[in-house]
Amino acid sequence: MDRPMSVQTYRTVDVAVPGGTLRAAVWEPAGATAETPTILAVHGVTSSHLAWAWVAQRLADVRVIAPDLRGLGDSPRTAERDAYGKQALAQDVLAVVQALGIDHFALVGHDWG
Repeated sequence: MDRPMSVQTYRTVDVAVPGGTLRAAVWEPAGATAETPTILAVHGVTSSHLAWAWVAQRLADVRVIAPDLRGLGDSPRTAERDAYGKQALAQDVLAVVQALGIDHFALVGHDWG
């Protein structure tokens, strides 16, 4: 049985993090609410948020948020010494969902993400 396709929007947002900003992509179904299922998708070390575009397009009824990690994609490098470890990564992705007002999400990643 075929499901009707939902209309999906794509936008980017800049999120302040210690020492700089992150660019994050948001694919969202039309009429999304706080209850819309949400995936936070974290790319690998040589990638960008675009690695998740094909996933987002196939999950048209789900909000997909995918940040560009520091120094990758459209997120600039930062001179902050401790900006690239696992703890900084965790704080950065948390900053993204907090900036977007997301309380519940599934975390998905590949490679270092």
